[in-house]
Amino acid sequence: MGCTKEKIDEKKLRSWKLLDDFRSRLAKIRAAMPPLPETRPGGPVRLLLEKDYFSLMLFGMLNPVIDSMRGLCAASHLARVQNEVCGRKVSLGSFSEAQGVFDPELLKGVFLDLAAESQTSWGDPRLAPLADKLKLVDGTLLPALPRMHWALWLNDQNRAAKLHLKF
Repeated sequence: MGCTKEKIDEKKLRSWKLLDDFRSRLAKIRAAMPPLPETRPGGPVRLLLEKDYFSLMLFGMLNPVIDSMRGLCAASHLARVQNEVCGRKVSLGSFSEAQGVFDPELLKGVFLDLAAESQTSWGDPRLAPLADKLKLVDGTLLPALPRMHWALWLNDQNRAAKLHLKF
């Protein structure tokens, strides 16, 4: 028999303020894209919205106490999480379906928006003339939720998304 997990304590959750900035950037990028249908063909109105899904995903990555899709859905039952992150309780089925419905290209726009804000700083002025020749490459591994099959990295115990940044 499996062990029961400890309930998620709202006091252990953090990074609330980052979500406001993320959601405003998401809204700005979404406004420039074609609108999403609120209903699926032959189905009911979608209750889990794109902004809430992506916000919940980010919130899970920022809070190590949430370590699975089931944990994210359980956290969505907390009042503060509903008020500041996802707007409502999220069921496992809705969350699972959302992975195939919402376009991750929206997140690409958010990352590009953030990159445009970053300041170029050369430190040593002798490097400035090399700006068009140098390329900085980073291959950061971002931990992913255990149930995200697409994030399989090396083996079943190591799940992550590989972020390749080139400047």
